Amino acid sequence: MSGLDIYNGVQRDGGTYGVNAQIATGKAVGEIAGAYAGSETGAAIGAFVGGLFGAGVGAVPGAIIGGIIGGWFGGQAGASAGEAAVEHFQ
Repeated sequence: MSGLDIYNGVQRDGGTYGVNAQIATGKAVGEIAGAYAGSETGAAIGAFVGGLFGAGVGAVPGAIIGGIIGGWFGGQAGASAGEAAVEHFQ
């Protein structure tokens, strides 16, 4: 999806790598970084909480669920932060 957003930004900029494409790129980079950090953190928290319900039984599903949820929220936050950073420095 991010590649498509960057492509559309280039099209809106008249075929050049202008402001819209830069904002889309910042959003994509922030989204990737945020999703990575969020999934790492979410997996660790999920494993800890799941481990309270049973060391092997709860930790693995907790880590998976925590990673998915953390990755989604991290991606959203990262996309917003990346877009805001590019817009700030324009």
